[in-house]
Amino acid sequence: MVFFASASGSGNIFSNNVASNNGDSGFRVQGSGQVLTNNLAVGNDVDGISIVGSGHQITGNGILGNKRFGLILFGGNTASVTKNNIYGNNIFSFVVDLISYTNCGVFNTSGNAINLTNNFWGVATEPGFTEPADDVCVGTFGSSHVFALFATKEFKIKVKISDEFSSALLPVEREMNTSHSNQAASLKLYTLAGQLLVIFSEEKSFELASLNLPNGLYLAVRAYADGRRELIKFAVKR
Repeated sequence: MVFFASASGSGNIFSNNVASNNGDSGFRVQGSGQVLTNNLAVGNDVDGISIVGSGHQITGNGILGNKRFGLILFGGNTASVTKNNIYGNNIFSFVVDLISYTNCGVFNTSGNAINLTNNFWGVATEPGFTEPADDVCVGTFGSSHVFALFATKEFKIKVKISDEFSSALLPVEREMNTSHSNQAASLKLYTLAGQLLVIFSEEKSFELASLNLPNGLYLAVRAYADGRRELIKFAVKR
């Protein structure tokens, strides 16, 4: 499990890692033939996963609530991106080459065709078709993608989360502070395995919803109107 991961060379495998609440991207990959599977990239300040190179396989990951793009593919990249949960990313606009982008789960600026089939984008429709589904955005001329068929429900991300992870890599367990509800644009609630449970448009609704949650540990990604994000771990114990 990691705070931030970076790999070059070829044939490396990232599996069962969590990159959360970083001041940078969660995972940065270059080289060729890298495999990212069963990882979580949650609530990072830049991109969830940033990729350069060729022949990469991105499968079975949760890419959720990252401030910029969920997944960005740079020049010359070829990759297969499938069976991932990609949603809740790029809530606030980000400018690339004088163009403002919002709601991009994937930003393809590779100049190549990218396989994006069979991913879950947040709702049971194609990317960006219905709010709040993440979209697929295209940058560099010549970039293209194929996303059909798309998944109509979330995949179960098989990340092994240990007790050491829950105490060491996430913020300290604490009560959710709902006293500043007028400052937050949204609040998204996840299980520790990366499954989105509910989105609140204002925080006052959280207190009522929390009464119906089963005992356990949860993540909340609070997004403010000025672009700041806060990742909170909290426990429900009765």
